Amino acid sequence: MNAFEHIVELYLQEKNYWTRHSVKVELTKADRAKLKLPTTPRAEIDLVAYNPVSDVLVLIEVKSYFDNPGLTIGELNGTDKNNANRCKLLNNKLFQKVVTDRLVEDFLNRKLIKKSTEIKYALAVGKVQQKSLTAVKAYLTKNKKKKYLYFDPSDIKQTIKNLAEKGWEDNIIIVTAKITR
Repeated sequence: MNAFEHIVELYLQEKNYWTRHSVKVELTKADRAKLKLPTTPRAEIDLVAYNPVSDVLVLIEVKSYFDNPGLTIGELNGTDKNNANRCKLLNNKLFQKVVTDRLVEDFLNRKLIKKSTEIKYALAVGKVQQKSLTAVKAYLTKNKKKKYLYFDPSDIKQTIKNLAEKGWEDNIIIVTAKITR
């Protein structure tokens, strides 16, 4: 798990989500054949977050992009064929369905969610290229069922900064926020 995933995980916890990171999703032989990934035994989701109040489970792609120009709309919507795999949970409907079906089946069997639990998808990103920002937001909010969420870099940053105002907690992210305020 990279450092930014830890930051996003803390951000989500502050927003009343329970989280799991690097969630492995076992794929059947039929799943692998359908996805044309015959040697891939499992898929991995960066973060999975559950809000018990709203009964929503969110499958999240986490991308930092701090030391480069940032996420492009082509990477997100899949039109940049060289980098479309980076956000396949959000731009590859077949991959999304197969992985979601397997994860939901597993979580239901383990009684981690209910049949009524709503499933959503999200992008948490540290940096978006300025020329792609409007298109990225539009791509994630175009869905009428509102099943896509966008965790904006400025909101993540502000939430982490606000943690510096809280009392002492032995957490490297919170301590760093306190040092840098």
